Amino acid sequence: MRIRTVFNRLLCLQGAWVREVEFMVAAVVVTVAARRRHHRCPRCSYTTGAAWDRHERDWRHVSLGKWRVVIRATLSRLRCPEHGVLVEAVPWAAHESRFTLDFEEVVAWLAREMNKTAVTKLMHVSWEAVGRIVERVVERKLDKKRLDELYEIGLDEVSYRKGHKYLSIVADHRSGDPVWIGEGRSQKTVSGFFEELGEERSEKLQVVSMDMCAPYIAEVSERAPNAKICFDPFHVVKLANEAVHELRRGEARERKGTSEAAVLKGSRWALLKAPENLRPAEQVRLAEVAQLNQRVYRGYLLKEELRALYTCGPLARSDISKNGSLGRAAPSSGLSARCASTGPESSMRSGSASPTAASRD
Repeated sequence: MRIRTVFNRLLCLQGAWVREVEFMVAAVVVTVAARRRHHRCPRCSYTTGAAWDRHERDWRHVSLGKWRVVIRATLSRLRCPEHGVLVEAVPWAAHESRFTLDFEEVVAWLAREMNKTAVTKLMHVSWEAVGRIVERVVERKLDKKRLDELYEIGLDEVSYRKGHKYLSIVADHRSGDPVWIGEGRSQKTVSGFFEELGEERSEKLQVVSMDMCAPYIAEVSERAPNAKICFDPFHVVKLANEAVHELRRGEARERKGTSEAAVLKGSRWALLKAPENLRPAEQVRLAEVAQLNQRVYRGYLLKEELRALYTCGPLARSDISKNGSLGRAAPSSGLSARCASTGPESSMRSGSASPTAASRD
């Protein structure tokens, strides 16, 4: 079998055939030619047979063992009626990239699985090259219709670097997939999402879940007037925990020097933990709080029944609505039993929606 046939089968370059193979000291240079006869604009579908100014260009390909593989081809320039004079497009590489599509796919996958320093050492490319490759691969893979059918979305931020560096992420609750990511967590960042979404699609939004971030609330209220803003359970219950904690501290200060203050001082984690996570000693401490300080214990019951709202079924929530108060029964009463019998529902996280999230119009 001829060496050109071997490399044709090994490389499997789309739209090209191998003309020549040259072995260097640490690399294999494979000269290829495009199968098509017309030259295509890299920014649109325009093709033409007229071209000039031919020159050679090299692209880095996936290595074969210790051999670095270089793809070489002769390209021409063309004049596009819309975009002007440009170098013709090739099917095996992106425009203005010096790496083949296969090489970029490998680098992008590695960048997802390991840190960038390891990728640069393994693939022998620079930090800047890894970043540009990832951007090109994401742009190619990104679904252009991902923003078309958005009705229930989640908006949250993640920290990606030390020093308060954040990314704002928008996820589709129905599919569980992220659909938009922007740098920062300001109102201007979220405005970029709505500008890309457009006014017509923004009006179709029904529910937007988020934490209690003021810039997010302000921008969503202005740009999506038909959507209900829902606060996710984590931050709602967190506020309730903080309220119970402050109530316990205040009661302990007022009773400083008494046995009741000592009990309250040692009951912090018993009051903040979920009942199912309490150790035996913490259960005893909670029982002492119930006997000595009804105000703190009632705050604990209110917090636990608020938390239960996010796990119980619609029948139990209907009963709570009819009672008109969250604090009329302890978690050990009918509420917890009803929640267990009706089964849990999905909570409002970054990938799933729940109608139990606290909302505001």
